[in-house]
Amino acid sequence: MVKGQVATEFFLYAGVFLIIVIATFSIVSSLQANEIQFRESLLAKEVGYSFTDIINLAITSGEGFHYNMTFKKTLLSKQYEIFFDDTHGRLFFTWLGTYGNITNFYSIASYNYKFEGCIDPVKKTVKSNNCQNILSFYNNGSTLFVNQPS
Repeated sequence: MVKGQVATEFFLYAGVFLIIVIATFSIVSSLQANEIQFRESLLAKEVGYSFTDIINLAITSGEGFHYNMTFKKTLLSKQYEIFFDDTHGRLFFTWLGTYGNITNFYSIASYNYKFEGCIDPVKKTVKSNNCQNILSFYNNGSTLFVNQPS
């Protein structure tokens, strides 16, 4: 009878311990997934800001401003896309993160833009994988020329 009681208590304690371990693992795993998603979102947001900061600087600097911006072709080994909506003064940054598509939009100054090189003048899209990883900005006083060399 004592051996049966010892075995029962052992399996009861082992079962409770196993439930605690599984619950702890589930909570930590969930927190880690949320943390990864949050960090990726922050990273994507900062990359988008790097593009908008240069555009707004090029416009406010005025005539004669010229700058070549080098950017990474991938973000955490995944391609991204930048879309200029110059009619509404917005820039969209789209990237497929670990847990889904991340799209951020940013305000850019209303100005006369001219897109050249690999940037499709109709779609106004910069695809990070098709051409060189350089964007050239030139302001002639009335138009901001945005060029991505092939």
